[in-house]
Amino acid sequence: MEEKAYILADDIEQIKEQQEEFSGYIFAVDLAMRMRVLGLSQNALAERVGISHTAIGKWLRKGEKPIGKERYKELGMALGMDEKQLNSFLLANCYPRLYVKNPLDAACRFVLTQLQGDEYIVDAYRGYIKTYIPKAEVILNHKPSDINSGDLSRNFGGVKTIGSLEAWFKENEKHFRANDKDYIPHSNLIRFVVLHKGKQTINDMYVTGELPVTIRDLLNKLKEDKEHPVRKLRAKLIVYGLYQNMNENEIDKMLSIAKLQPITEPLSRIDNVLLTALGCVHQRYPYFELNNAKKILESLTEDENPELYSFYTAQKDLAEVLVSNYEKARAKDAIDRIFEEYYTDYADSNIMKYMLDIFELLIADDVLTASEAAEYTRLMQSYKHE
Repeated sequence: MEEKAYILADDIEQIKEQQEEFSGYIFAVDLAMRMRVLGLSQNALAERVGISHTAIGKWLRKGEKPIGKERYKELGMALGMDEKQLNSFLLANCYPRLYVKNPLDAACRFVLTQLQGDEYIVDAYRGYIKTYIPKAEVILNHKPSDINSGDLSRNFGGVKTIGSLEAWFKENEKHFRANDKDYIPHSNLIRFVVLHKGKQTINDMYVTGELPVTIRDLLNKLKEDKEHPVRKLRAKLIVYGLYQNMNENEIDKMLSIAKLQPITEPLSRIDNVLLTALGCVHQRYPYFELNNAKKILESLTEDENPELYSFYTAQKDLAEVLVSNYEKARAKDAIDRIFEEYYTDYADSNIMKYMLDIFELLIADDVLTASEAAEYTRLMQSYKHE
């Protein structure tokens, strides 16, 4: 612990300063404010959502939160949100925006146009789901078509009545790719993720020990010929990014494809720690960025994806300058040599090892709680010990 504290002292100090200045999103504060504005008591809100008033009390006073996107959607509807406000509410709580290829989200969009602000909106929403939407296992039991979600959303704009909603569901069932708990990643996300594994097959990398089973399973789920729902996708993608030594902009690209909250727009304390630590580690060792850019450019041509090719070309050019400066300064800075020896000899898991140590030190200093870091720690530890 003492050695880690010495090597990471400057990084920890920067993270502490950022945390002190960070006024992130707090669910309980947001909920209490919205209830106060609407004049809703715990009992009144509980009745609107169809849950016990004790659950509302736990959310307000005990640090607990709703579980699952559906509960947040129903809570948002009960609090009188419109579609834009509900999307912001979902993102703030690390869930994707309403997604037209999710039939439950489509039903939510419809009910918001009809009954926004109505105290019985949640009951109506549940009724529409029960009546008009097929079971989730039926929806996700086929390979979804790859229709543009923008085109499908514009088509949904013509849904104004219950009859047209039912007809729209029947007509577009083949396009659905998500339900209340799971999200089937879009092929663009699959292609981006698989680019980072290089030219070896997933199983070859697993057999040679270069790929932990947790990441192998995630990548297998993301292969184009084997699309399956993935739960808690945001945390898994972020940890995969750490495993692959990505910087914050690369991780953001993955999250934006999946329509998830960017890491560069932190709303939680743990996001703020991840973002600050990523900045520190890439600044201290720019070879992470350079090696990643070179690896991607070896597997990608400009014709295949001009935007991504341009992004990594620019990243390589910048990283080469940073590496040149690093090499000049490294001869004078003993701590950089120690950092390099400590964090650059674990293949792809370098930044993951670094982040686990950062979490450990921050928890020991009471800057971060174990519960705040639990989800990411669990995922990273599962990779580390396989």
